[in-house]
Amino acid sequence: DYTNVKAKAVYQMNENGMNYMAYNWNEKDNSWNLVTEHNATNWNSALLANR
Repeated sequence: DYTNVKAKAVYQMNENGMNYMAYNWNEKDNSWNLVTEHNATNWNSALLANR
């Protein structure tokens, strides 16, 4: 059931490789709050893709 999701991860490709962002749901504000962000280099992107 995906109607009660409280967290999500987003992977986004950019010119430097890949950006990872993790969000938690804020019920009070009815919005997603960014918890962490990590920019993976091209080398790290290749490692993630191979897993």
